Amino acid sequence: MRFIMNLMFLFLLNSCAAHSSPNLETLSTELKPEKIPSEMMLAWKSLRIAILADDVEAVGKVVHFPLRSLDYSLNELESFSELKKQFIKVFEPQLVKIIRNGEFSLAKGNPGYEVDCAEGYMIFGFEEYEGKYRLSYFGSINE
Repeated sequence: MRFIMNLMFLFLLNSCAAHSSPNLETLSTELKPEKIPSEMMLAWKSLRIAILADDVEAVGKVVHFPLRSLDYSLNELESFSELKKQFIKVFEPQLVKIIRNGEFSLAKGNPGYEVDCAEGYMIFGFEEYEGKYRLSYFGSINE
């Protein structure tokens, strides 16, 4: 009988502790993949595949023009022809290596959603246009 009482006491103590301690998942500012819209995941996957394949045409299909720049080293890209001219400057070898190695995280952006490559090396911002997410801004926050 004493064993059952101790067991019940431990059970109650454990359930009280679970309700009083903060849930670490709710303290995180990063979104879990299941909370990111599937359209956003598809847009990032399409962009990632196109970048890794060095496919300017496929990248252009994911971009919403004008593509805004967050930093001063790269200008806003007004059109697909400007993207073609600046492609190697935007998607330079080090960035491609970072993307290939999976050094990125997805999170809620301002606006839309952001893909952060190597902790600020390059940010890709996606916003929703007519039900589809498109790359709408980019830039480094480490410069």
